[in-house]
Amino acid sequence: METHSTDRKPVIYLNGFDYKEKSLIKLFFRPNKKIVSLLQGRDWIKYSVTYRAYVTHNNERCFCLLADLFSNTAILDRKYLERRMHPKAETVSIGNNSSTPCELEHQQKNSTVFLLPLKIEEKEYINIRYKYSREIYTLLKKSGFCSWSKEYKSWIIPASKDDMQKLISLLIPVVTVRTHSSLQIHDVSLRKQLLEQSYCKTNGFITCPDEYLSLLQYRNYSYNTIKTYHYLLLRFFNSFKGKTLKEINEFTETEINKYHEIMREEKSISSSMLNQSVNAIAFYYRNIIKREVSWGNFIRPKKEKRLPDVYSLEDVQIIVNCIENKKHRAVIFLIYSAGLRVSESLNLKITDILSDRKQIFVRGSKGRKDRMAQLSVQALTVLRDYYREFKPEEYLFRGQFGGKYSASSIRKVFEKAKKAAGIDKPGSIHTLRHSYATHLLENGTDIRYIQTFLGHNSSRTTEIYTHISKAKTDKIISPGDLISLK
Repeated sequence: METHSTDRKPVIYLNGFDYKEKSLIKLFFRPNKKIVSLLQGRDWIKYSVTYRAYVTHNNERCFCLLADLFSNTAILDRKYLERRMHPKAETVSIGNNSSTPCELEHQQKNSTVFLLPLKIEEKEYINIRYKYSREIYTLLKKSGFCSWSKEYKSWIIPASKDDMQKLISLLIPVVTVRTHSSLQIHDVSLRKQLLEQSYCKTNGFITCPDEYLSLLQYRNYSYNTIKTYHYLLLRFFNSFKGKTLKEINEFTETEINKYHEIMREEKSISSSMLNQSVNAIAFYYRNIIKREVSWGNFIRPKKEKRLPDVYSLEDVQIIVNCIENKKHRAVIFLIYSAGLRVSESLNLKITDILSDRKQIFVRGSKGRKDRMAQLSVQALTVLRDYYREFKPEEYLFRGQFGGKYSASSIRKVFEKAKKAAGIDKPGSIHTLRHSYATHLLENGTDIRYIQTFLGHNSSRTTEIYTHISKAKTDKIISPGDLISLK
């Protein structure tokens, strides 16, 4: 890839094209993890399997978002971009205000600090980890409340609300703060600061009410659901420039439906996310504002009925055999052999492996449900081999700095193994769960047992695997094979 002679930033080439009478842009760049991480999760741009590139709309709004996103990271090269940019992003009137559902703007920060739980002589602390930076080191040293631990070679603070508040207030203006999954933060004000730390709070920015987060937490919603609802509500609030929160509170289903219609027209967000947006906004009006809105009149998009990707037995075997590290091999093989979700494998404790019964106790999985999963003989052998070398103490798969192993680490391990195995089929680590269910079905396992193993509420969810299994279809003769061709 070309690089600029002075700043040597990577180059992203913008290529214009038309699809179904829409003007779009394809992004081309050499493999770059930082660029991909910045693009992932943005609802105004998506990855196209067809074009093998990230694609967004060819309008001024999206180009400005790209320019802001990569201002400090990469160079945008427009020489392949046809000059057909619209002078202004198209706007649609919602109520009395001209607005378009917006992507919340993020501040660009160069460093990240990770906060992890730590126990020292039965006392709880917060372990502060970061890639060495003189600026962060000086900041923590001068704080007056952070202590240097020679044993752990890191800065630590007591795990108290006051110290945590001071630390977050100190760090957020300078760096991105990330917390380990095993560090449970229940204080609403702290959680809100962490959730909103990266947004550009320009004039008129409407923040999420504390009562909203507090009620979600009180009703025991999962962290991921709280994070998603919070983001979608902020997106809704800040799509109406010039409107106050008081005016937005007076909206009816007409304005809310119009808002989601515009989102759907952009084709940059899935029907699942649209449904979650309806849920997040309805939760706000129903429980916080306590407005009598005709919720039954909300228009919900139909969910796409897509068949899941599946790896063959041979694919899984090659992938697992490419992993030499015993810990990595154990977690990947367990996910496949028991049909686990990534989060379920992370939450497993040593006591959840019931070796005498050949079962795995999966606690508090999706929907806050417990279930028993299969523990294969080979999985038990792999786990014992891993245990002898790594000797985990609480969680079955321990993270680098204690607590649970991270989901991002598991995904990186899998993608590396998949690449080493030469498997270029579409699919992620979650595809191992789909493969497990499909292979069970092809081996003649009753679908009701598969439903139980996977933890599905309804057999209708499990029945999707009957559409991709070849157990029965291979025996059906196509009428085309009965024709005698010359």
